[in-house]
Amino acid sequence: MSTRQASYRGGIVLYSVAVLSLVSGLIHLWVTPEHFEEWWGYGTFFLVAAAAQVGYVPLLLRWPNRTILVLGIVGNSAIVLLYLLTRVVGIPNFGPEAGEVEGVGVIDVCATVSEAAIVVARHAAPSSFHETGRGSDHGVPGGRPAPGCPPPAPGAVSLVALGTLPTSANTLGGTKQRFGLLEDFLYVPL
Repeated sequence: MSTRQASYRGGIVLYSVAVLSLVSGLIHLWVTPEHFEEWWGYGTFFLVAAAAQVGYVPLLLRWPNRTILVLGIVGNSAIVLLYLLTRVVGIPNFGPEAGEVEGVGVIDVCATVSEAAIVVARHAAPSSFHETGRGSDHGVPGGRPAPGCPPPAPGAVSLVALGTLPTSANTLGGTKQRFGLLEDFLYVPL
């Protein structure tokens, strides 16, 4: 993969993660009032999750480095795991509905898919994020796209990134360039 392709791909992934975080944060904000009606603890959890996910967007876009990426992965992984726990085992021992298994709804699934995609999209980031521990905005200092590379369209970035992920994961017998994508997909530094 050329430097130009990596920087453009990094911009796509960066903006995709930002859009996905904003979507899941706004969904959590939208359902916060009904959770406050159930119990103040549930409402507080959704309010904090919404604030963290919406607040993550400017942090990610301004300082796209390993620490910020790991924070997003850890936070969204925890929310996805809690979602699965409350749908399969039941709500942990907190509040008036402790132990009850929650139903699955369309809005729940939209938020959870967005959060899971944030975790998975990390693996689609160019190797500059993996190797140096930090990435520049769009691959060049100052946050401008690399010469000859247009900036990604904000409305389409999540579709492009999600379309990239299966390709990266399913290219076992591909060219060396595709094998490099697979290495990026499997590499998880801590």
